[in-house]
Order: sequence, then structure tokens, then C-alpha cells
Amino acid sequence: MIHIIYKKGDATVSARNKDIATVICHCCNAFGGWDRGFVIPLGQKYPKAKSDYENFCKPYQSSNELRNELMGQVCLSKINEELYIANIIGQYFYSKNQKNFDLQDGVDPIYIPTEEARFVNYEAIRKGFNRLSDLMDSIPFNIQMPKMGCGLAGGDWQVIERIICEEFCSKDIQVTVYEL
Repeated sequence: MIHIIYKKGDATVSARNKDIATVICHCCNAFGGWDRGFVIPLGQKYPKAKSDYENFCKPYQSSNELRNELMGQVCLSKINEELYIANIIGQYFYSKNQKNFDLQDGVDPIYIPTEEARFVNYEAIRKGFNRLSDLMDSIPFNIQMPKMGCGLAGGDWQVIERIICEEFCSKDIQVTVYEL
């Protein structure tokens, strides 16, 4: 089985390889917000990824019930033949300011942030990883990412790491995690 590779550096810089596509993965929210964290440098470098994500989320913004449907979905942006951006909808809310959000009617309770302020939903991440594998089924690819879901989303890296190993490494998909 392949193991995760850890490197110091910038996860937005594609490790170009003509023989295999690179997919930059990261965790997004169901509100279509692209305002803080890893998405800032990612959007500056690849504006198409930001506009694709915003357009992908737009039809779901009229109700909380529709936003529930976004969880675990993947907005895959093709930058070129060698580079894709996987915007994985792995957290419902986008901000700790929403923790006491008054309009929670219709939000599936599993997506409400935990008392520890964990916004990431591990099952949505797993579903997103599976969806990404399906979307890339006919294209050989590797993955690079930051420690997704563990910054502003408040997730536990050991849990995310286990999911990565189960969903990618066990299928011989190389994952490189970048830390600044």
C-alpha cells in the first residue's frame, strides 16, 4: 500500500507530471463562500476553480435543505490536461460566526458544528473522496493537498489521514500533503 508523503511547501503549486494528472484537493463549505484560508491563494492562482465552485453552489442556496444535498459533492475544475482542482464540500457552515446561526431549520443535524467547533464533516469528506475517484476514473491521477479540513474547519488530522489512507492510498493513489 502507498503511504502519504508529507512535504514542506505550497500545496497550490502543481507538481507537474506529463504522465499523470495532479488533483489539488481542499475542503469547501455548502454556502459557496470562498473568503478565508487555503482558498485565498488557490483562487488567486486558479481563478477558474473559484468561479466553478461559486457557480456549482449557486443553485443550492435557496434553502438549507438544498445545501444538505451539497455535502460530500465535488466541484471538479479542469485547469488543463495535467491539473484539476477538487473543491470538496466537506463542511456545511463556513464560519464560527454561524455556530449560533438562527436559521438552522432544515439543516441536517449531522452538519451542525460540534461543541468543539468542528465544522468539517468526516463522512462528507469520505463521500467527496469517493466521488472524486469516480470523476477521475478514466484518468490516472495523484493528489496533493494541505491538511484539509483541519484549519478553519477544526477537524482532527488523524481522522482525515485515516480516511485518506482508506479511500486513496489503499487504491494505490499517491497523496502528498503540504505544510507551510
